[in-house]
Amino acid sequence: QAIEDALRTFGADEIVISTHPEGRSRWLERDVVSQAMERFDVPITHVVVDLDAAG
Repeated sequence: QAIEDALRTFGADEIVISTHPEGRSRWLERDVVSQAMERFDVPITHVVVDLDAAG
């Protein structure tokens, strides 16, 4: 719902979804990235946070 609300307000050429790695991300457990790819007609970029590099 949040992505849909944001697109209605701002519009976008691309959606970037940042998550923790598999096993630490509830968004990945809920399949948010795949659902967004199916639902929205803009490119979706999925970025996984590298916890070791983030410090």
